[in-house]
Amino acid sequence: MSWEPAENFQALEQIGQQWILAESKNTDHHFVLRCKETHTFIGLIGVHRVHTTTPELGLWIREDHHGQGYAKEALFEVFRWASQKIQPEYFLYPVAIDNHASRKLAEFLGGVVTGKKNEKKYQTVIYHIPPHSSQLS
Repeated sequence: MSWEPAENFQALEQIGQQWILAESKNTDHHFVLRCKETHTFIGLIGVHRVHTTTPELGLWIREDHHGQGYAKEALFEVFRWASQKIQPEYFLYPVAIDNHASRKLAEFLGGVVTGKKNEKKYQTVIYHIPPHSSQLS
């Protein structure tokens, strides 16, 4: 993730309040990923700037759950939902240039690299992902 984790509970609470406000203004949607069997927290997916023609997808999965297919399943379902609900021109999906697993997810969804950006922690590539089509189902 391009930002640092909250240093304490108060900072985490502020982030949560910002997310609730964004949700209430219908500018962002956040989804919590939990294991179907144990309900263990796995990660988060966000759809940001939903009022634009190019909303941004974001994904974070706990390291101990990497490589188990959770990201692909969850991102695909949120992508499919957002394509129908938002009807964007395309989605933006920034990914750390060395995060090959996330890059494969973007490419699975039909994304193509259209640019690069220097973030605080790393360099990213920016994918443009066309809205869901029945060809991916």
